Amino acid sequence: MPWLSKRELAYYLLLRSAFGYNAFNYGEAMDLLRLFGPRRVARKVLKRLVSRGFLEKVGTLEYRVKPLEDALEQLLVNYIANRLAKYMKSKGVELDVSVVGRDIVVKGCSDELKSIIEALRWERIRVVCS
Repeated sequence: MPWLSKRELAYYLLLRSAFGYNAFNYGEAMDLLRLFGPRRVARKVLKRLVSRGFLEKVGTLEYRVKPLEDALEQLLVNYIANRLAKYMKSKGVELDVSVVGRDIVVKGCSDELKSIIEALRWERIRVVCS
């Protein structure tokens, strides 16, 4: 799972400084971002920021910047879930790992995995073994 590129981070910060956490429309975003690169690139970066959770779609062509800590935390949850599934697969164990909000839900836990999960303690991220 790729993290943010320099351009994506720059565009995120530009949008946040221009609009704060208020809703803005696609046209307003393009007017701002086209000053820093081609319109086609700005459109792709906007889509990537939405898909990675740094912007949320609030209407058909309306967006809102999400707080950076929340967006990074969600990216971390997805990364941990992905790494957990890959690690167990390398050990020959197939697991069903999914993300629900800030919870990582693991189905088919072994005793070894339960001990690893119990050692993981985050303030706002929960790993649930079912």
